[in-house]
Amino acid sequence: EFDWITFEAGCLTNHHVLDDDRIQVFADDALVLDTVIHATWPNQSFKVPVNKCRTLKFAKPGTGKKKQVYFGIGDIVLYRGEPVENELFVHEKPECPDEADLIDLCTKPYFHFVGRYLSSLNNLDINDCFRDGSTKREFFDMKDGSKIYKGVMLETNIPLGLEDVSLKDVVFICMFGAGSMLSSSDVAAATGISAGGGLGGQFAALHLMNNGGGESSVAAFNPFGEYDECTFSVANRYEYVPDTPLGPGEDKPVILDVFADQVLVGQFRLENKMQPTTYTVPIKKCKQLMFWLECGEQRSGQYILYDMKVRKVTSKKEANDTIKSPTVVPVVAPIVIPESSPAAENPETSGTTETTETTEAPQSPETPQDTLITSLIEQANAFNNSISIDYTLTKTWVKTADNQKFKIMTFVDKQGKRLSVTDIQKGIISTLNDGKKIKNEIADLKNSDIYAEFADKYGDMIEKCENLLGKAIDLKNHELKRLSNCVQNAVNVGKYKSTSSILITMPSEDDKIPSEMIDIEDFKF
Repeated sequence: EFDWITFEAGCLTNHHVLDDDRIQVFADDALVLDTVIHATWPNQSFKVPVNKCRTLKFAKPGTGKKKQVYFGIGDIVLYRGEPVENELFVHEKPECPDEADLIDLCTKPYFHFVGRYLSSLNNLDINDCFRDGSTKREFFDMKDGSKIYKGVMLETNIPLGLEDVSLKDVVFICMFGAGSMLSSSDVAAATGISAGGGLGGQFAALHLMNNGGGESSVAAFNPFGEYDECTFSVANRYEYVPDTPLGPGEDKPVILDVFADQVLVGQFRLENKMQPTTYTVPIKKCKQLMFWLECGEQRSGQYILYDMKVRKVTSKKEANDTIKSPTVVPVVAPIVIPESSPAAENPETSGTTETTETTEAPQSPETPQDTLITSLIEQANAFNNSISIDYTLTKTWVKTADNQKFKIMTFVDKQGKRLSVTDIQKGIISTLNDGKKIKNEIADLKNSDIYAEFADKYGDMIEKCENLLGKAIDLKNHELKRLSNCVQNAVNVGKYKSTSSILITMPSEDDKIPSEMIDIEDFKF
């Protein structure tokens, strides 16, 4: 009776294993979807034709590993004709006051990974890694003799032979449901962390395990899309300095990344000797707030995140005055995988150049204030001139021995050299960060006394400049979304694998499939 279905799919957060895997959908034994579910992404949304089938089957081929990840499939809607907007599934959220303690709001992290969960060296237990403040009997005993009753511990790990850790299979991730205040769909929407392997690992900027076996440490919460900023404190609980034949090794710092809906919003250098420090980061009404301690060349000390507060910003000026925490290491943004939408435009893009207008700054500034304003106008113009697309998408149609048809997409530069979609995304994100920085500086200027004094002279010019800058940022966001949709639709076909430079996809409903195509084995992978 039905033509289409829509549904959500994602990793379950109560199985202690996270990894990428494929999901398949069959309509009367005809394969209508074969794609990767990425453990590092929020729930993925799908729209699939089912062609009035009588039997609808969902399948997970598996990773071939002893420990398997679990997927959840929910919010399944059947449609006669094309899918339409509906409110069949409404997910409630708790009362969200203007300010809230993050742990009280969420009860526990969605997931919390500390690799050294069982150690022959110190018998570390996961219960040592989280305190909810509900009792005075449990606390983090700090190295200065103080006690912290509510917080999250992060510690990276370089596994040793004496430790009870299996890099391939015994990946312990202590993942908690966030209490009765969350619906099952909200819990399932928590972003997972890839334990390596799978297609998604090729597109992730950070990995739970690096090539040397080192393990990062991660905790993530859902602030329900209600809050604008988060303030938290960090303190070193225990120091770690490796012993070498020549004595104590080097005391190396570790990097703490903060992500809001997979966008890097803060990056901080933590050290063994650091004093307790408080940071504030913008979280942009995210539904996924993730604290990620990067793994370096050696195990880190233990760090406690505590006094974690989220806050709504009630005015534009207050938003512009938000505390900007210092970034003390170079920030490399992760790949952003925006949530896909059935209403999104065709994900493919040609090598056309997109440009916006510019506005001319006045010559010969008269005062330091003039110089400040004209400098911002020049920066905005430079950004508007930097958003052109300098790559081309090529498409090749192929068929398999059993006559299945696929589209292979590659991105090439002006010399025809294949490019990594990962690198393209990183470049776009870097450009967007530059544009947003300029936009924020203009907003700060407009709320300043300087602007009030010079509004008559520069007001119209700044307004035009701000509008053009917003359009340029929208263009780059749209480009990033198209690329992300390309990545999301990538599949593996037998021995032929999608990579960061070669994306194999199934035909979409808008594709015009040519009658002639090459055999997949003839494509130069």
